[in-house]
Amino acid sequence: MTRTGRIARGLSILGLTAALILASATANRAHESVPVQIEALTQEIQHHPGNPLLRLQRADLHREQREWDAARADFEAALAIDPDLEIAWLGLGRMYLEAGRPGEAIAPLERFLTYNPSSAVGTALLGRALTRSGRHDEAVIAFSESIAIGKARGFRPGPDLFLDRARSQMVGGDVDAALSGLEEGRSLLGGAASLEVEALAIEIDAGLTGRALARLERLTAESPRPERWLVQRGALLERTGREDLAADAYRAARETIVNLPPSRRRASHVIGMEREIDAALSRLERVARDEP
Repeated sequence: MTRTGRIARGLSILGLTAALILASATANRAHESVPVQIEALTQEIQHHPGNPLLRLQRADLHREQREWDAARADFEAALAIDPDLEIAWLGLGRMYLEAGRPGEAIAPLERFLTYNPSSAVGTALLGRALTRSGRHDEAVIAFSESIAIGKARGFRPGPDLFLDRARSQMVGGDVDAALSGLEEGRSLLGGAASLEVEALAIEIDAGLTGRALARLERLTAESPRPERWLVQRGALLERTGREDLAADAYRAARETIVNLPPSRRRASHVIGMEREIDAALSRLERVARDEP
């Protein structure tokens, strides 16, 4: 192993050790309120001012409390003691992102990734910082890398990664890539509803009515509670001038709701859906009466 490789490996071990120490300390103090934990750490820091992990623990607690200036000061103090404390670079980047300062999150996240280029979490956070900074092409690359890292390590990325990537792709007008990426996520995750909703919205907005209707037909067939998809199918058919088919879809949705157990039918979102269906059918009946 080269000297550079030994150094990189040592830094990686240091970061892992720091993470384990932080996790252990958090677990030990979990029963205490956050202000009490911060006060206890402040006292420890006074006795051990050269310990960067104490600063790091307090920084993360300030971050949880959304005390951004205090969190930043502690992250930077930890890094002043140990510039190679990689988990501090990750925490600083995450803090900037949560504080709504994505442009400032990019540099610390990139620094963290010099130590951990195969970090799915760090790469995903970088993608979010990039997309919120308007750098959508670079964000797409970061999101794709994070997804690939997760797949290579045998765990499934969350649906948010696929959604974020698709939205960045849509900024550039790349409808096909966005839909393909969402389909990748759907296949990998076993049909996440949020991905279906996003893909459907893209198809409708892009005027891909046939594809949207085919998706709704599949979702209706697959879902144990198809009323929401039937209502959307009715709305899309109505919008495209196919009133008879739209009315059929709305009626099918109403019939599905009527057959629900009483407790479920009384749910507020179901009541709202029934009202939407009744309004749509009344509207379609008026249109039919007005036709010559």
